[in-house]
Amino acid sequence: ATARLSNDKNRQGLDPTEYYWSVVVHEVVHRLSFYVTREKTIPLVSYEYLGYAAHFDALSEKSREMLLKQYKPYKRSVMPDDFLYFMDPVAFAAVSYFHFQEAGDRCATIRRVLSGELQFERYYE
Repeated sequence: ATARLSNDKNRQGLDPTEYYWSVVVHEVVHRLSFYVTREKTIPLVSYEYLGYAAHFDALSEKSREMLLKQYKPYKRSVMPDDFLYFMDPVAFAAVSYFHFQEAGDRCATIRRVLSGELQFERYYE
């Protein structure tokens, strides 16, 4: 696992244990989101938005900064959407995290995403 992280230019220098725990957080958020929305369907991009926001939030500040530094220019100019998710998942993750952090009330944002009130552009669904 460590060798794969060191070969990935986006994740070089990250502590593998910390990174993989953040992946676990990402997947747990997916499971909880599916459970909460079991009566209705929300777009894939919404599930991924929540998963990646939690994924980045679970990292230490140092690790998060390492991953986010190359995406700082995206901070205010790019919105999460499914095109970005399919073309560059790491950029989508960064943009989702930035958006989630700037959204204000995080609990309200989660509720809005899970209810379908907050939706992101979809080109492929």
